[in-house]
Formats: sequence, C-alpha cells, structure tokens
Amino acid sequence: MDYYESYRTSKPRVLDEILDQQIDNCWTIGLSRHLTGLGRTQGILHEKESLSIQYLFNGVCKDNLFPKGAIDNLLSAKPFLINEGTVLDRLCPLTYKLGAANEAVEINASRFKVEDLIVHRVEEYENLTKFNDDLLRCLRRSPVAIAVPVFESFGNIGSEIYAPRIDELEHVNVYHVMLLTGLGRMNGVRFLEAQDSKGKDRGVEGYIKIAMNIPFVSHFVEIKGLHCTPPNPKLLFKPVTTLDTILHTSYVDACRAHCIMLASKSFIADSERDEILKGLDTVRLQITERSLEIYSDVEDVQMNVEAGLTNAIGDLAKKLQRGVSVNDMSATVSRIWCRNAICFIISTIKNLQIALVQLALKNKTLIITSLSTNLRKAYSVSLAHILLAYVEQLDRDCTRYLECQMRLNFCPLGSCDFAGSYLPIDRSGVAQALEFTGPMRNSIDAVTDRDFVVDLLHSTARTATHLSGLAATCVLWSSEECGFINSSCSVSNGSCIMQQRYPHPMEIVRQKVERVKGFLCIGLNTKELSPLTYDYDFQDDRRLLFDSFSTIAGMIKLSVDFLLHASFNEERIKKCLPVVHLSEAILVTYLEQKGFTPLESMDFVDNIVSYCVLHGRKVESVSVEDLKQKWPIFGDLENHMIAATSLNLFRSEGSAGADSIDTQLTNWMLKLGMTS
Repeated sequence: MDYYESYRTSKPRVLDEILDQQIDNCWTIGLSRHLTGLGRTQGILHEKESLSIQYLFNGVCKDNLFPKGAIDNLLSAKPFLINEGTVLDRLCPLTYKLGAANEAVEINASRFKVEDLIVHRVEEYENLTKFNDDLLRCLRRSPVAIAVPVFESFGNIGSEIYAPRIDELEHVNVYHVMLLTGLGRMNGVRFLEAQDSKGKDRGVEGYIKIAMNIPFVSHFVEIKGLHCTPPNPKLLFKPVTTLDTILHTSYVDACRAHCIMLASKSFIADSERDEILKGLDTVRLQITERSLEIYSDVEDVQMNVEAGLTNAIGDLAKKLQRGVSVNDMSATVSRIWCRNAICFIISTIKNLQIALVQLALKNKTLIITSLSTNLRKAYSVSLAHILLAYVEQLDRDCTRYLECQMRLNFCPLGSCDFAGSYLPIDRSGVAQALEFTGPMRNSIDAVTDRDFVVDLLHSTARTATHLSGLAATCVLWSSEECGFINSSCSVSNGSCIMQQRYPHPMEIVRQKVERVKGFLCIGLNTKELSPLTYDYDFQDDRRLLFDSFSTIAGMIKLSVDFLLHASFNEERIKKCLPVVHLSEAILVTYLEQKGFTPLESMDFVDNIVSYCVLHGRKVESVSVEDLKQKWPIFGDLENHMIAATSLNLFRSEGSAGADSIDTQLTNWMLKLGMTS
C-alpha cells in the first residue's frame, strides 16, 4: 500500500525554502537546516528564525575556502558547534564570502551549541536495515542532514525514485549533503525524500526521492542536546547603574548650590568659591567616568564624595560644612535623587507604553478571547483593547510618580541637625538654585520626614503589581494551552527536556513583584518605630529606594525587550475564539440596533421564547434560517453573530468597539509623541 509522510505536509514551518547553491557548501546548508529544523521542533526557535549558514561556514572553514570534502567538514563542525556554536541568520546573513558578516555578530549574541554531533556511516552497521532504522529514528525528531555519493546519473533526477546503477556504487569520490525530510512508498518501492542543497533543478522543485533498498545514503548526522547558551543578556536581570550615578551627582549639585550661597553671604571668599566649584567639577567628571575612588572605611557615599573633593582641593573642602550637617545634607540629596530617579522611571514607563501601543497598532484587527473568572472564555475583543488597558494602568503609575515628585520637592538644606543654623544663611536661594519649590517650613520635619520615601515605595509597588499582571498574561498566552504568543529566541529560553520555549523575561518580572512589595513593608516599619527627631535608622532608607527603583527599572526593561520581539499566532488565536450560539441576549441587542426600545426588544424576544417552548425547543437550538423564515426582521443576523463584526456592537466611549479603539490609539500616539 502506497503512503507518504513528510515535514513538507505535516509541519511545513519546520523547513526553510530551498536555496540556489552558489559555491560548494552543500554540507553547510544541509547541517544548518538540520539544526534549524531541530530547534523549531523543540521550541528553541520559532518559525521565522533560522540559524546562520554563513557563520557555520566561516567557523569551520576558517582561512581556507575548500579545505576538505563534505564528510570531513561535517566532522570538523562537531568541535565548532560544541565549543563555540552558531548564531541566528539575521546576525550573520548568507553572503558566500569567507569571513563576511562576522563583524556584525554581537559579542553577547545567543550561541546555539550542541552536546554532541555524530556522523553515522553505513559501513559501520551490520546491515542496511539497522542503518535505516537509526536514520528514521532521527527523522522522527526533526529533518536530518544526510550524505550521498554523487554519480553521473544523479544530475538527471526527476519525479521518479532515484537509484544509482550498480557499477556506479563501486566508484565513490565525491559526496553531496542534503536534508532528509520524509519517506513513503510508491508503486511498492520504499523511498526517502530529501531537500536538495543545490537548488530546485533536480527532482520536483528541489525534493528528491531516493530508494531505500540500496545503500545510497552513506552517512547521516545525529545531533544531541541542541541548546541556546549563554542566555541572552536581555534575559538577565541587571541592576540599573544609572541610579547610582544620579545619587552621586545629586550630592555634587547640593554642594555647588551651598557653596555659591556661602560666597554670596561672605562666609567664604570668591577665590575659595571658585576653587571649590572647580574641585566639584572634577569629582563630577570622576563620577561620570566611574573613576571616583570608593573608600570602605567611610560612612556612606556622601562621605566618599567629600573624600574625593578633599583629594582634589585639600582642606578647603571642609569649609563646605558651614551652615549644614550630615542630616540635612543627607535628606536633601535623597530628595534630589528621588526627583531625578522619578524622571528616569517615567521615561522607561513611556518606553513600555510605546511598545504596547506599537503592538496594538500591529494587531488592531486581531480578535482574541478574553478570559473571565476561572479562566473561562468571555467576550471576544480586539487584542489592541487588552494591550491599551495596560497602557492606562502605566499612565496612572506615571501620575502617581509625578504627585510624589510634587510633594517631595521642598528643600531641607540649612536645617542642620534638626534645630537650624546659627548662621543667617539663605535657604530660599539654595532651594531655588536646586530647583525646589521652596525650603521646608519646619527644621525638625525637614530632617526627619521620610513620608516621601514611603510614597515612592508605594508607587513602585503599584507599578510592580501592574507589571506582574502584564507578565502573567504574557506567560499564560505563551503557554502550550493557549499558544497565542510567539516569543523570539533572543528574549526567551528553551529546554532540551521539555521541548518548548519559555517567556523567561516575563517570568522574571512576575517573580520580582514580591521583592518590591517587601521594600514597602520595611519602609513603613522603619518609620513607625522611630521617635520624631531620631533619624539614625534612616541611613538605610536610600538602600530601600535604590533596590526598589533598580528592580522596577529592570522589570520595565525586560518587559520592553520581550514585547518588542513578540509576535502573535493569528491562526491559533482564531481557532480559540468561542463559537457564538443564538441566545436571548444576542437577539435583544440585535433588535435594539434595529431601533427597538429595550422594553420592546425584550417583549419581542419573550414571544420568540414562548414560540420555542410551545414547540419543545430552546432558543439555542433554533437555526438562524428558521428564525429568519418566521421573523424576516432578522435578515442580517449572521453578521451580528460573527466575532469580528460583533465588536461594532460596542459603541460607548472607551468600549471595545472599533471606533473607540481607533480613538484610543490616536490619543495615545499623540500623548507619547509617536508617528504613524
């Protein structure tokens, strides 16, 4: 009985299109296609990602374009793929030039390595049957790179099953590597199907049928343990060092303003002012270049900056201590840092909003099933509507940060320990120079207030909660049960055991929310247990802020990276749309669209229900055709029941209707400064 099984028909996305070979690199094409097919079947690559033919060619051939034959090159590829690995095709596209495009490969690009590569030879087996059994075992996992001898008759292959002449088998000099894609039986003869690495000239559109009853396939490649390593840096959660720089420069800014004020009040000479300012500029440059020496025996980073200034200008740096203390300077620097850090976080949130809006624009017409309680299917809505809901959440986060910034923007500098200064310093002038709204009115409150810390920790906790919700949705949509999201391998991880790809960045984001909430609890407890003028414990408040803001910034960055590389599986999403059955609710909304009042619509539907009961039926079991025949007013009811057009039923402002979504997208593009 004839049959035919092939990846061409069962899993066409596993295969790439056939290339027209320009040089003798059939082994590179066949092996790279083998690796790509294996990566796609295991979920390490998605269907739009391929592994680089050029990079493998460059890595194995090194300085000699044709150092060996096809079989020797396959064997030489083993140490290269185990130790160095190949990269994605987009990083090193095919040019057929040795060494070309290697400069384009990122240093931190994901490398695709193997645990082992075995080249099986037919002569190593007791008989052809065992060789074919092992070959088909590998074929069940993925398409397989095979080698066949090249004969004169090989160039004239058509749609028939090819078998070389017996006399040709005795003289083998050159081998050709192809990609085994399927098998079958035709007219009682078993055959293997292979994708030719040379182009589409041989066989049928480049696919060749090879007889299995002769040892024509001489070698095949078995790959074990394909994996992506090291993890892409985008998958790693990194501290945001920008925030540390903000802290150091905040202290320098406060010192500059205080220095200028001291000179204006004649507490220091103008020449001393100029030298101090020059020293502060030197310290700022060291901070920017990360060359400021850090001393482990000083109390905090503020003292490190003072030590750097002393190294630059000597004992003159001590004159900056007039009219201030560690307490008010520390409180001032914390407020400047928070004010600047808020601007930084808001800018990263806007990047995430832009990524969500871009996804919404790309998928504006894609209808997806929304999930209600217990993950049950609810209304079918536009994917854009769901994504814009997260944009709204993030916008409220930005508003909260701005409110915090407004409340904290008052200057404590000049309050000294907590009772104020004996010197007639100009606190208002310093506050204006540091862009504060004004000086704080009470010196005790100025140095002991940490409400702004708790406010910010609360805001970051709310942001973390929103990010966790977005991450949970992405993880759910990426699951095998849903399969809505195709995540690029550059921002996801695969597994050799569980053959699927994980949305690793969003899993990290989801895990980090408890950490940020913990910072809020610690901040509340620290404030709760402190007497009014006791502020020693507040030396740790910065650590809470740093960790909280750094965590949030990292969460946002991971989310942006994931969303920018994510695509949606439209075919899978459409299959999961709920089947719309005729119901009383659908009939009522349909009649209201036709001009009936709600009461008239309900009366009309009650008559339909009574008719169905009289005939022993339910509304759900009535066909649309029967309904139209009895009540012609339902002429275009089918369109009303199609998920794609049912979105037009929603007409209220902010609803899931198409017009409303267009309005929302337009408004967000204007607000975020996006171009169409």
